[in-house]
Amino acid sequence: MSVRFFLDKTRIKRNQNEGCVTLRCAICIRGKRLTTTAGFSILPELWDQENQKVRLSTSNGKSVVIGGLSARDLNSRLKKIDSFFSDYEAELKRKNEPAGDLKEIFSRHFGKKTSEIPIEEDKDKMPGIRECLNAFLKEQSDKNKWRNLTVKSMDSFKKHLEGFFDEDQVGSINYFDEDGTTRFVDYLLEVKGLRNSTIEKYTSRLRYFIRWAGKKGYTSLKADFKPRLQKTKMPIVFLEWDDLMKLLNFQFPDVGTELELEDVHGNEYRKKVGLERETMERVRDAFCFCCFTSLRYSDLKRLKRTNVFAKYIQITTEKDTDSVKIELNKYSKAILDKYRGESFPNNSPLPVISEQRMNEHLKEIGEICGFNDPVHITYFRGSERIDEIYEKWKLMTSHVGRKTFICNSLMLGIPPQIVMKWTGHSDYAAMKPYIAIADSAKKDAMSLFDAK
Repeated sequence: MSVRFFLDKTRIKRNQNEGCVTLRCAICIRGKRLTTTAGFSILPELWDQENQKVRLSTSNGKSVVIGGLSARDLNSRLKKIDSFFSDYEAELKRKNEPAGDLKEIFSRHFGKKTSEIPIEEDKDKMPGIRECLNAFLKEQSDKNKWRNLTVKSMDSFKKHLEGFFDEDQVGSINYFDEDGTTRFVDYLLEVKGLRNSTIEKYTSRLRYFIRWAGKKGYTSLKADFKPRLQKTKMPIVFLEWDDLMKLLNFQFPDVGTELELEDVHGNEYRKKVGLERETMERVRDAFCFCCFTSLRYSDLKRLKRTNVFAKYIQITTEKDTDSVKIELNKYSKAILDKYRGESFPNNSPLPVISEQRMNEHLKEIGEICGFNDPVHITYFRGSERIDEIYEKWKLMTSHVGRKTFICNSLMLGIPPQIVMKWTGHSDYAAMKPYIAIADSAKKDAMSLFDAK
C-alpha cells in the first residue's frame, strides 16, 4: 500500500493564490488506485517532497499559513489521510477482502462536504491509537503479571507517547513507520530532553506495542526500525570492602551535630546532621544486609522471619520468581541477631522503610561517612556528549547494596557461577561488567608487589 502526496504543476492557481500549485494524493490499495486532490494548494517552495509535509516556516522564518490553516493543521490532514488508508488496508488484509471504491471512500471521509455526510458506524471499525495503547497495556499487564516497577515504567512510556500523540496529531498506529518513529525520538529528545539511553528504552517499548498490534491485525507495520543513538555504559557504583567495613562499624553522631566534610574537589564545607542516630543505624543495617546477601530492595521488603534459617535464607525473588538459597556469613548473621528480639510489620526480621525514604537517607549517610570518591558519568543527549562528576554518596541507593555484594564477592575470588546462584542471575552476560571490575581490581592489587 502506498499513499503519496505530490505537487501537480499542471494546476497552478491564479488570481488570489497566484503561483500556488495543487497538492495531489495518490493512493494504491490491493491493486486499486486513486489520484485526487489533497484538499489545498501550496507554493512549491513550502512543500517538502522528501518528508511529505508542508514546511513549518518560510525561508525568512515566517510561520506558514494557507487558507487560514497553519502548516501543522495541514500536515495533520495529510497524516490523517495516510493513517486512515493504512488502517483500511490492514482491515482488508485481516478480512481477506478486496478494496472498495477508493474515490467514494475518500470523498466520504475527506471530501469538501465531509461534515455534511453522515458516516455510518462500522462495528468492525479499527480502534484508535489511544484505544489500542490502553488495550495493549492492560492485556500485557494481566498476561505477564507485571510488577509494580514495570507498571510504573510502562505508565511513564504511556505518558510520553500520549504527549506525542497530541503534539504530532497522531491518529493511527501506522504513523510509527521509520519516519514516525524518528519524529517520536526527536520529540523525546528536543521537547522532553531525555538521554539517549532512556529514549532507546522507550523506542524498544514502542516496537513491543507495534508487534502486539500486528498480531491483533491492527497494523501491517514491522517493528524492525531501531534508531541509531550514541550511548555509553553507566559505571557500576558499589562500596569497596574498606568502605563497606567503615559503614558497618560507623558511629553516627546525634541529630543537629555540625560536621566538617570535604567535597569531591577537596573543598571543605560544614553540614548539620539531619537524621536521628537510630534512623541512620537501621537504614545502614538494612542496606548492609543487602551488601552481604545480594538481596534487592523488593526482596528485602518481602523477607519474613519464616524465610530465615540457622545458616541461610531462602526466598522466591519478586523480579525473576526464582527460589534462591543464600548462605549466611558472619556479617549478615550478626545483623539478623541484632534485631532478633524486635517485632516489625509483616513479620520482617529487619527494620525496612519505603525505598524512596531509604534512598534519601542513604545519601545523607554516605555523605556523613565521607564517601566522596569521584564517579565519572558520561551520557549522550542526541549527538551531544555530556560528562559529569558526582561524589559517590550522591549515587547511593538501595540497589548499590546488591552491586556491592557482587563486586566484592568476585574480588574475593568467589567463582562467578557461585555468585550467580546467590543473585539469581541466569544470564552469564549480566555478570560480565562485574567480572571486568574484579579483573581490574586484581590487576591493581598485583601491582602492589612492584612497589615493595
